[in-house]
Amino acid sequence: MALSTRDGFYRREGAPRCKKFLDAGSDTVAVGDAMQFKEGSGSVTLITAAGQEVVGIALEASTSASTAPILLDLVFPGDVFEAKIGTGTMAAAEVGDEADFADEDALTLTESSGDVTIVGWDGVN
Repeated sequence: MALSTRDGFYRREGAPRCKKFLDAGSDTVAVGDAMQFKEGSGSVTLITAAGQEVVGIALEASTSASTAPILLDLVFPGDVFEAKIGTGTMAAAEVGDEADFADEDALTLTESSGDVTIVGWDGVN
């Protein structure tokens, strides 16, 4: 993950692989939100905390009442996405370290789950 000031996750490297999945209909989804499978349903829902496995990044917005298919950019090992740090203070020493999902649109610099690896920093944010 490279770091950003905007909410959400945005592809920086790697070929996009897009697929539609049914939205669980329980959350309002914004473009750039990290999504996971909802257990037992095959639909997707927002990542809400560390330790949840990301399926993809939303490329379409969806209302909380919608269960229509939503387009995701699937995440595979080696892909690089830009992300915002929601909790913690970024420094050059963090590059190469792991970070965790704070929620659907930001990371936390805690390393309890090792959800992602920080691969770059713009030196500002």
